[in-house]
Amino acid sequence: MSIPIPTGDGLSKETAYLFTQAQGNFDAIGMAYKFMQSRGPQYRRLRQYLYETTDSEIIEWWETPAGKFWFRYQLTP
Repeated sequence: MSIPIPTGDGLSKETAYLFTQAQGNFDAIGMAYKFMQSRGPQYRRLRQYLYETTDSEIIEWWETPAGKFWFRYQLTP
């Protein structure tokens, strides 16, 4: 099982995790769960918040025991 590797560090909206190999937002959301799960139990999602949706992307952040992490998902055209 390969772990998806995002660009960005996930620590802010500007440096949000982005899964460039994803085939759209649904694929990217699955990659986000897999990536965070691979990091350990302290990265499990406690709460998930939608920050912004545009015509081309979704931006959200997750609250975890290890802190707040941002994600950017490209919408499928």
